[in-house]
Amino acid sequence: MESILAKYCRACENPHIQVVQQPEHENFIFEMMAEHLKGRDGGPLRILDIGGGSGWDKLRGRFANVEYYILDLELNNKEGKYIKGDITSKGLELPYEFDIVFTRDTFEHILNPWDATTNVRNALKEGGLFVFLAPFSWRYHPVPFDTYRYSHTGARYIFEREGGMKNIFAGYIPYGPILGFWKNKKDCTHDRQPFPACLETIYIAKKSSGYVFNLAELDSDFSPNHSG
Repeated sequence: MESILAKYCRACENPHIQVVQQPEHENFIFEMMAEHLKGRDGGPLRILDIGGGSGWDKLRGRFANVEYYILDLELNNKEGKYIKGDITSKGLELPYEFDIVFTRDTFEHILNPWDATTNVRNALKEGGLFVFLAPFSWRYHPVPFDTYRYSHTGARYIFEREGGMKNIFAGYIPYGPILGFWKNKKDCTHDRQPFPACLETIYIAKKSSGYVFNLAELDSDFSPNHSG
């Protein structure tokens, strides 16, 4: 995976932050998944899309012999494999462990995202890949709620703090200005202008049951004058 990280990821003006340019991020995600799947045993490739709605067709059709499942609060009428459920529920039961768990633009709408941690880990096979995308800087857009924004550090902490999840990449995708489009204007900025600096957090990790979380691995600055 190091060669893929070197191909797509680069430091921005802040040398502590890694960036994947949009729209290159899609190929980055797919190549990371493909690399992860090398040498995998036979049988269907099972992918779980948390909060996927009608699904992401680019992901659904990317790999051969895929069972692509969507976990959502409501079942969509579009053809596919749907699981009705809440990723934050302590009683969540899933039919399989998955090779890949993916979520895009969902966790900013969840009221209690920390309650999803154990379910995400349990949904993965040992060594399984977790791909998380959620806004860092974005306009307000309640669907049905708009609750949180995630830094690369926050995403790591939420999913790694209990152990068993090992970081591969945590950074950002810059999108630039985006204007709301809903008729009720609930997805607009306060002045109803394009949000000027839309950034999305991207976090990739793998399930590693023996991994013990170390707070010192998180990007931080505890120096009193922040000079070093």
